[in-house]
Amino acid sequence: MALSAILPAKKKHGKTHPPQPQQPTAVPIQLLDAHAAAEFLGLTPTTLGRWRMEKIGPNYLKMGGTRVRYRMDQLLDFVQAQAVSTSSDVA
Repeated sequence: MALSAILPAKKKHGKTHPPQPQQPTAVPIQLLDAHAAAEFLGLTPTTLGRWRMEKIGPNYLKMGGTRVRYRMDQLLDFVQAQAVSTSSDVA
């Protein structure tokens, strides 16, 4: 079913125009510093720093050359990827 069939048409200067689709609103990206990210993951900032050096762990951003930031959506993806299936999960 077409969107124009659901929404009423708009009138402008006596002419009927189909409704315009609304643009999705942007969701702001939440950035965490290394201490907040470590706390969220239940780690120490030292462990998170070591993981960065070893190129393991969640993705991160380097802002201004030195400031490390973590995107909350990527931290959630990292946590989800750590799931381990047990033998009871096998169908």
